Amino acid sequence: MPVDPMFEPATAQKLIRAAKDQAVSFAFGLGGEPDKHLLAVDKKKDGKALFALLKKENGATKGSWGTVLFKDGSAVFSCEKDGITGLGKLLEVHFKRAKITLSVEIADGATAEEGSTEAEARARGSRQAPTDVDDADDETEVDDDLPDNRLFDPVIVKALVKKARKVPVGFAFGIDRERSLFVLHAKKAGMALAKLTKAEGAAKGSWGVLQVEGKEAVFECEKAPISGLKKRLKAWFKENGLAYTIRVTGPDGDFDDPDDVETVAEAADQRSSQSPPVAEELERLKARIADMMPSLRTIGTTVPARTDAIKALLAEFRTVLAASDAARAREIVFELAVLARPVAGASEEIRSGTVEFAKIRLDWQSAKKAVEAELADLRDAMETDGDDEEAAVIATAVRKLDGVLARFNEGLADTIDAMTNATDAAGRSDLQRKAGDIARSYLSYIGSDPIIRHLETNPYQPLKIADTLRAPLSALTDKLMATA
Repeated sequence: MPVDPMFEPATAQKLIRAAKDQAVSFAFGLGGEPDKHLLAVDKKKDGKALFALLKKENGATKGSWGTVLFKDGSAVFSCEKDGITGLGKLLEVHFKRAKITLSVEIADGATAEEGSTEAEARARGSRQAPTDVDDADDETEVDDDLPDNRLFDPVIVKALVKKARKVPVGFAFGIDRERSLFVLHAKKAGMALAKLTKAEGAAKGSWGVLQVEGKEAVFECEKAPISGLKKRLKAWFKENGLAYTIRVTGPDGDFDDPDDVETVAEAADQRSSQSPPVAEELERLKARIADMMPSLRTIGTTVPARTDAIKALLAEFRTVLAASDAARAREIVFELAVLARPVAGASEEIRSGTVEFAKIRLDWQSAKKAVEAELADLRDAMETDGDDEEAAVIATAVRKLDGVLARFNEGLADTIDAMTNATDAAGRSDLQRKAGDIARSYLSYIGSDPIIRHLETNPYQPLKIADTLRAPLSALTDKLMATA
């Protein structure tokens, strides 16, 4: 669903910059993942009301609210309710991710980079999350003023990893030939730690903030992560007896480096209750992905037009493996196969077109999933607030549209797949005309179907079915006509 303008980063930045003499209200809520955290800023609503809206928008269960003032280039936050540990660094990371060009300051004057999270954590005292029983015998107090050479000691680093379960900590990871240099600090920013790794001989590296969520260690890098970072972090954690899964994010969200993509297999290895046929098929699909990896690495580095599509598909493959979705896994393997190998005997023009059509096909799949998610939200809204008679009518319309969406794949996707595999111009041209006819018929249906119009005007949940589906179909139709 589209983001409410109230939660847009541009809106927040504009309102904060204007709050020079009069503070405005804010609320910051934690989503299920760092890229789902939301900041709301408003001149009329109070912070508590804003947080209530956040809960509806991203399901936030933890958050902080109060007022924010613009002073000397900084957003100065004063909390009425502070339910998040490490608020300073969390806001700083959120600002960087959202491209909000302001520094962050908590009302006591400590900037996030100077370690406001440490001060906040001490102030909260007993409100901090309790230490797990299995960690009780491995708690090591870390002096923030340790000499720099001690910071690389695995005992110190392990203690700070566990500290990151309560408050975010700065991190840097450098590589010197085959040696890994890993350092954490509760107060120093990642950039400062990166300078330490460089002083120790690191030729390249990544830095940012580490947060531990349950048994997942999330490394949020300030810049695009270096190649193989996730694999090296996993090796370090395993060597030092830390049983966490590793996730690496960059400025654009989750980072899927070809050097790390072998970890695709790990999510499926943890399955415990699948039926043998599904498990066996997923194993075969994993093997197909592994076979394609050399080609995908090469294509990813030599054909920039394909890089984003490959990364997106590999990331989705992890998700569908964990969900045991064999049908979507098959589709992803096929789409990656198209991207991994130029079509034998095809002209350069055909090979180039293949990449563009594969990307549009991916957009079409994403649009259908977005509509399916909107329909699921509508079902939930009707269960909560629905009038029996009216809800029954809408539920029937939802079921009909579900059936239509399922059939949408039968003609268009198969025709595009056949077209992208065609090696001769004549065969490709015939399939291209057929795909164009199907796409135009879908567009006509979307623009005229009374079921869609009825659902978009339902009283329970705002929907944008037609616009969501129309965008990739229009792009596909335009592309088909331009290359016909």
